[in-house]
This record gives sequence, structure tokens and C-alpha cells, in this order.
Amino acid sequence: MNDFEKLHKKGVQFSTQLRKMEKNLIELLMPIERTRGYVALGYSSLYKYCVGAFGLSESQAGTFIAIARKSEEVPELSQAVQSDEVTVSNARRLISVITPQNKEEWLTKAKTLSQHALEVEVVKVNPREAIRQGVRPVAENLFELRMGITEATRKKFERAKEVASMTQEALFDEVLSFYLKHKDPIEKAKREKPCPGKVPMPRIVRRASPAAVQHAVARRDERTCQFRSATGKVCGEKLWVQTHHLRHWAQGGGHAPDNLTTVCSSHHRWLHSAASIK
Repeated sequence: MNDFEKLHKKGVQFSTQLRKMEKNLIELLMPIERTRGYVALGYSSLYKYCVGAFGLSESQAGTFIAIARKSEEVPELSQAVQSDEVTVSNARRLISVITPQNKEEWLTKAKTLSQHALEVEVVKVNPREAIRQGVRPVAENLFELRMGITEATRKKFERAKEVASMTQEALFDEVLSFYLKHKDPIEKAKREKPCPGKVPMPRIVRRASPAAVQHAVARRDERTCQFRSATGKVCGEKLWVQTHHLRHWAQGGGHAPDNLTTVCSSHHRWLHSAASIK
């Protein structure tokens, strides 16, 4: 056996192991999600867990999770992947179109068609799949944004360009700036002048904390989940964040900022669940 044959043999062996590991990981994801044990480790979602704990790329994590979740609805998809009848990449292409009703048709196409031919068939049913949505860098301080929009949105965008007499890039920036100025809780909190000393408490005690307190907590935590796991990992999630009473309201905890912290919805549920078990 010459040098190339040895390298070829190793390459085939490693690629086979890689495919096997991918399939094993996909099969493992839904049992992991059902336990939600990753929340206690400081991760707000299965996606963040796969990227942070497993070291997967964002693309890999998204692909594996999408296949695993769709397989809950269509178990035959997982079976086809596990038996090597359908590749992981082709299984990902089926996510937006396969259902329990049409599974046989799409699984047959995934088993027999090339990747390109399968993409063509998927796009016929779901045109949005033709657009690889996302943001990618093209140069220093320059990015390309791709997304699909409806005809109604396109008309609004064209009219806004006419009204504003701006380029697409300038209009997009203007719209985002306007939205964040009026909707971003952190920006709202910055505009509220912090009161010296303690934040005044309302005379009527309510379960919901007053706006002044919410602004103070937003300025302090920057609307970022502050949950810290036993290993010291801070969640850091910025989506779906809420205010949590460290000493629970039902136990007499008040609305003072030092009794409040910012947590994501996953960790908010986990904290209340853990408290109910104690």
C-alpha cells in the first residue's frame, strides 16, 4: 500500500466517523432539550448550549437542532438519516417542506436527487429557501445583509426611500435608529434621569415594579440576563429578558433595585421552578 492509499484509507475512516458522530449528536439533542439541564449550566437555549458547550458552529447547531426537532414531528426523517439513506445536508433542506402527510414524497426525493436538484424542488414549494438569509462580512466595517421580503414590504420600502430621499443603506440605518430610540428599554432608561439616593417607592404596593425601578435595573444590567451557574458562567442572553425578584414577591420581597435582577425567560422559569422544589 503506497502513501496515498494509506492517506485515502484514513480519510474514509475519519469521514465515516464524522458522519456517525453527527447522527449520534442529532439523536441526542431532543432528550437533552426535554431535560432542559443546560439552563442550570447558564445557557438560555439549546442552540446557545450547542454552540457554547459542544463547540459547534452556529450553522452546525442550527442544522442539527432543526433536524432533531423536525424528526419529533416526522420520525421517518431521523430514521432515514440514521440509516444513511439521507444525508444531514439533504435532511436540512427538507425542514421547511416535509410534513407527516407528504413525508414519503420528500424522503424519496432526498434519497434519489442530487443536492442541487433537491434544492430546486424545495424552492418550488417554498421560494424563501432560495434566499440564504443572514449577515456576512465583505470588508472591514462593511457587511452584506440578505433577507426575503414580501411585495407589500417592498412597496413600503420604496415609498420610504421616496419620502426620505435617501439611499437604501441610509434609510435602513435611519429606520433602525428611530426604532431603537423609541423602543429600546436601555435607551429609555438612559433618558430617565437617575434619582439621587434610593428610587422612590409608590404608596400603593403592586406586584409589578414601577417604571423608575425598571429603568434603574435596565441601566445597571443593560437588559442582559445575569443568571450565574454553579460553575460561574453568566448567561448573557439579551432576548426575552424579564425582571426577577431575588426575594420572591410572595415572600415579602419588595421592588428595591437591589432585590431585582434581569434574567431571560428560560432562567426566570428555572429560578421559580428551583424555588418551588426547595
